[in-house]
Amino acid sequence: DFFKEQLSLIPSKATFENYIRVWSKANFARYFTNSVIVTVFSVLLVLLMTNMAGYVLGRYKFVGRGVLMAVFLSSICTPLVSTLIPVYQIVTLPVAVSFSNTPAYYIDKAPKVSISPSTIHVAVDPDKLDGMKRISIGTIDFSEVESGTTNLTLKASDMTEGIPMDSSAEFDVTINTGNLSTRTIEISKPSIKVTNNATDLTVRPSAEPMTVTLIGPEEDLAALTASSITFTADLTVRNIEEVIVRLALTPSVSSETCWCYGSYTCRATIQ
Repeated sequence: DFFKEQLSLIPSKATFENYIRVWSKANFARYFTNSVIVTVFSVLLVLLMTNMAGYVLGRYKFVGRGVLMAVFLSSICTPLVSTLIPVYQIVTLPVAVSFSNTPAYYIDKAPKVSISPSTIHVAVDPDKLDGMKRISIGTIDFSEVESGTTNLTLKASDMTEGIPMDSSAEFDVTINTGNLSTRTIEISKPSIKVTNNATDLTVRPSAEPMTVTLIGPEEDLAALTASSITFTADLTVRNIEEVIVRLALTPSVSSETCWCYGSYTCRATIQ
């Protein structure tokens, strides 16, 4: 009736089928029970507290009585909209993953990714839901991606774009980059840049030799040298208290098709 060209206040066919579907398909009985429990206890608690507070404020004069009255009155004057709890819409969406530190070539041509299970039951802000065809369950650093097939596991509890209905759920992610080559390069003096150092301390990374594993097309790998690789140490979330620490490094390769595989660290002296 809603989609007819001519609307009418009287439905053409009265039916209770939708009520039956709500109670049987959407677990509405559980939702209704929860609402009754919350409402009953909220009303009883409000009646108890307001009766006692009203009796004291009406019968007794004490220091601070005027202030309390002003607080109560101001709370009544507060718009209801400002105290509403955000409402999320529960939907089932296909899942996807995003990548960080991605080589330029793979920004537009992402590697083949398969995820199992392929959908998730999740609560999403309705304003963000409009136009959302997929929801990201996590971000994968390209340094975790191997040549050929890479198998990873992501947890639903780590996702940030929505609230999973089952936070214990896990997703098996398979990434296929095709048949690429692997090469290792020995770097005697790595180039390390420290970023986001909010302290007044001097951070001196040690230029200790390291072996770097590179992945990419064979001809592009052959053109790379030790100077093609630089590292960044981000101190944004690190609380430095020790004199000598080990810093996590993010590698960068001057190539559009190649990347560093694995995790890298360096020793640093704090002065």
